[in-house]
Amino acid sequence: MHESSAKIEFSTEQAEIYYNALAPEGGVLPGRRTKAKITIKDNKLILSIEAKDITAMRAAVNSFIRWYIAVMRCIGEVMGDGH
Repeated sequence: MHESSAKIEFSTEQAEIYYNALAPEGGVLPGRRTKAKITIKDNKLILSIEAKDITAMRAAVNSFIRWYIAVMRCIGEVMGDGH
């Protein structure tokens, strides 16, 4: 089994909102094959993922992308721009 890691940066003016929404999803994820860390720096949301195998990595990345999109849509509804 090979370990893999990924670092994804999202530049956004609402980085703190995204951070507060996504931070509870960090830590060791269900299944214990994946670990995620979410940080914020210079209006960038930084997602770091470590996984024991590619299947776990793919699942974690897909989950965080879906959660990010959900937050984006919520912000769009609240701000009234309809995203």
